[in-house]
Amino acid sequence: MDTQKQHGEAVRLALAELAECRPRLLQTGHEMIKAGNGAVYDVDMFTIGAVKRAVSLAKGFEVLVYAWNLMCARALLRMQIDTAIRFSALRLVDNPNSFAKEVFSGKQINKLKDRDGTRMTDARLVAHLAPVAPWLPDVYRNTSGYVHLSGSHIFAPIYHLKR
Repeated sequence: MDTQKQHGEAVRLALAELAECRPRLLQTGHEMIKAGNGAVYDVDMFTIGAVKRAVSLAKGFEVLVYAWNLMCARALLRMQIDTAIRFSALRLVDNPNSFAKEVFSGKQINKLKDRDGTRMTDARLVAHLAPVAPWLPDVYRNTSGYVHLSGSHIFAPIYHLKR
C-alpha cells in the first residue's frame, strides 16, 4: 500500500461499505441455496459461482484502490459489472435452471434469448438494470476500455505525466 498518499474520507468510507457488503452477499447466497430443502440445482451452482466471483472481485478492488493501482481496479469494476448483469439474466428467462444449465454446457449468454426472444447481449442486460442503477450504462461504457486495450490504457498514464 502506498503510505505516502492517503485516500480521501469519501473513498475510505466507500471501501468500508464495500467490505461490509461481502459477508452480506455470502449470507444471501447461502440462504438462496438453502431454499428447496437442501436440493442443489444448476441455478444454485450458477449463484455460487456469481457470489464467489463478486466477493473475490470486491476484495481485489479494495486492495487495488488502497494500493493506488486504479487501472487494474477499473478493470475489476468492469468485471464486477459483468457478473451483475449476467446474473441478472436469470430474471429475464422463464426457466432460470435451464438457463444455468445452458451456460454450464458452454453456451455464451449473449447468444441466449430471454423470454421475449431477445438476445441477452451486454447492451440488453445493462439496459435491463439501468432503471435501478441509472449510472450503469456510463460506468459500463467507461470501464470497458480498461478490459480491452484501448485509449483508456494509453491516455490515463499520460494524463498523470502532464500534471
